[in-house]
Amino acid sequence: MKNLLLGIIGSCAVVCITWYPATASAVISVQNESSRAVSVADEKKIQDATVNLYCRTKVGNKEVSSTGSGVLIDSRGIILTNAHVAQYFLLNGKDSKLTANCSVRTGSPAKTSYKAEVLYMPKSWLTENASKSTKEFSKSTGENDFAILYISDAEKGELPEQFPTLALGILVQLKKDDAATVAGYPAGSLKFNDVRNKLKFLSASTTITTTQSFQSGTVDLISLSPSKVASAGVSGGPVVSSSTVIGLATTMGTSKKKEGASLRAITVPYIDRVVRAETGLSLMSIYSTDLSNRAATTRAGLSAKMFTAIEKRLRATR
Repeated sequence: MKNLLLGIIGSCAVVCITWYPATASAVISVQNESSRAVSVADEKKIQDATVNLYCRTKVGNKEVSSTGSGVLIDSRGIILTNAHVAQYFLLNGKDSKLTANCSVRTGSPAKTSYKAEVLYMPKSWLTENASKSTKEFSKSTGENDFAILYISDAEKGELPEQFPTLALGILVQLKKDDAATVAGYPAGSLKFNDVRNKLKFLSASTTITTTQSFQSGTVDLISLSPSKVASAGVSGGPVVSSSTVIGLATTMGTSKKKEGASLRAITVPYIDRVVRAETGLSLMSIYSTDLSNRAATTRAGLSAKMFTAIEKRLRATR
């Protein structure tokens, strides 16, 4: 039996689809224009920096796969994505009973290119979601749902000297009706083997319809107008304005129209605030250090309960 979990919240059939739901780094302050056409050059830059995160795990007599999206934000191969997408990269068979065969895929259709490790994941997300079932994830707000990976090795050959990237809009000011582009690897109704072999990059123009705050009155979550990208698998994909990442697609919205469904995205300024609150460091400082040591420290801080919870969700997949 082959099952599939996809980043952003959806439904399960014979193939289970669950939708939970950058060269040198740069920080850019952007005031978004109300409308702006995305140039061919911008589109290419977005595609080059957007990746597919794909995992396959043997669970008893079945194989469970997960697929989501992410964005390169540093030339050393740093990827920003959702925690619910990145969690399966933690299953290495040493700290966990299950071993996930995870890869970073690029291109369109997506092809296996690199291996990656978890550099940072909010303990708040892991703690809050340790006992949640896959079904309960469908009610997620997106709070604390982000993670940082780093590309540790190439599947074939050597790693490039630099990866294509998009800058982070840590100082961006967002408001209703701002224009943006949302991108990723939506799988929609693709079946198991099609996701493995035919998954394509997709982007679409959108606008911010509402802004929300989790607690502080800041813009932490944005809702986006319906688009063709809004389907299973786009979780962790970048929301971009002026070649700058302003947010990560995280959960499905409530609007479903002919032109597509709506999305909600957590903002980059929000992600930076959470990292500062948990670590005392800025988002960029997390990956401005020895990457392998940072990844080892992150893994060492995870409890057996957290690994068990991730495995339990995979075992429960039908």
